[in-house]
Amino acid sequence: MPLSVQYLLQDLDDPFVLFPIQSVCKSLNDLVRETDESFIERLGPYGVARKFWDVPAEILHEEIGLLLGAAFVLGQATITQTISLLRRIRQEAGVNTGLTERKSDMLTLESLTDPRVGKSPIEVIDLAANYFKHHQEWPDNWATTSNPDLQARTIRGCVDLRMRPGEMTHNMYSALQAIGPYPIDVSSIQQAIQSWRGRLARRLYAALNLPDPELQTSP
Repeated sequence: MPLSVQYLLQDLDDPFVLFPIQSVCKSLNDLVRETDESFIERLGPYGVARKFWDVPAEILHEEIGLLLGAAFVLGQATITQTISLLRRIRQEAGVNTGLTERKSDMLTLESLTDPRVGKSPIEVIDLAANYFKHHQEWPDNWATTSNPDLQARTIRGCVDLRMRPGEMTHNMYSALQAIGPYPIDVSSIQQAIQSWRGRLARRLYAALNLPDPELQTSP
């Protein structure tokens, strides 16, 4: 087995690779919490119906959605880097790794599907990031008919997650809730990706008949 494959697997399995992302997620989560506290304070102890929100309340609510969206895009960038690693492993291993070239297949490989939403956490992160980046290009009523293009598939996926037009912050929270058994905050994005990468590494060490560092015990 080429030594380069072992190095790629080490990168895939190395938790230190995700430490900078973890730090940024923590910073974003702190900002979300602070902004949410300001928003709740703005509405007062009894709250205010949405139609009576003032301009500062609307801005704070929108800021929360932007922070959450930024976290999902950061998660998608990490997923893209992971997909790149998997493709390089597939190319350089020279044997059957069980990996395919299709991104959609890789997003579900070793990513546990949540029966509540019918999608894996990694699919949810990718979907939410695409929503955040592109939803302003979509039809106002999210009409898709049976169009098979990427935009239509993304819209249908968002509807599956109980997202709706015109509610960005609500939609970002819906995506967080759909990620799975993690805290409903930004840290769940990083946790889901880290767990996924670890399961992929275990699978590939076994498929390539390489010693798995996690399974080796000290003498």
